[in-house]
Amino acid sequence: MLPATLEEAAYRAYGGDYLQPDHQSMDNFYKPAEDKIRLVQQRYEDYCREKYGNAAPDMDTMKQDINRNPIVKGMGGVDAVQDMSQQQAEEAATQAANQYIADPFAASGINSPGMTALYQKMMSDPAYARRFEKMSEQERMAELQKYMANDPAVANTPERAQQAKQQMDHRNNVTNVMEINQKVTEMTQEIYAVTNVFGERLQAIDNQPGNHAEIDADFNRKYNALPRSSPAKRPARKTPSWRKSCG
Repeated sequence: MLPATLEEAAYRAYGGDYLQPDHQSMDNFYKPAEDKIRLVQQRYEDYCREKYGNAAPDMDTMKQDINRNPIVKGMGGVDAVQDMSQQQAEEAATQAANQYIADPFAASGINSPGMTALYQKMMSDPAYARRFEKMSEQERMAELQKYMANDPAVANTPERAQQAKQQMDHRNNVTNVMEINQKVTEMTQEIYAVTNVFGERLQAIDNQPGNHAEIDADFNRKYNALPRSSPAKRPARKTPSWRKSCG
């Protein structure tokens, strides 16, 4: 836990004697927690070693799995991405992502103008998207069939049924992404608000009476007012011990 008081924080950082600080004090204080983290990490490593041993990964299978991702597929696949520079990869990823957002179904190999229209309706009409989300599965299928009524005729085959299921899965993924983006936006706004309040309060503390600047100025006035026999014999000013410890 964070220290509850300034004295406790100073004790953790410098030890019991502030005039002779122990620079290992903080490391020693947090060592038990770090040991626990290392222990958990070691358990994970032991588990992976026991489960997988020294088996080499199947690179071809891994590439096939990665290439199923529509964004990676739109970039040309894993092999093409590996040959790109960082700038080329960023540009290709942005273009592939924009294509996927514009029509995620076509990017996944599903040719359905009706499904695309339904997706665009949900993206442009939040009220409709909320109503759609509250529909039952039967109501959603009916809405989907209404939009797909003018789609090119396709034989009613198992592949067609699988495409319909994929379309519904993609619709659910799109809705989830929209909700996640909204939550991320809200969290980001809250973080900015807290950061602004923290900065304002920190500035207020720095400007309140008795701050470091005023103490230092008062010290200089009193120090400069000390009697001296000769400027050459006047001792050089030393940084007060309280400034060393407080920063």
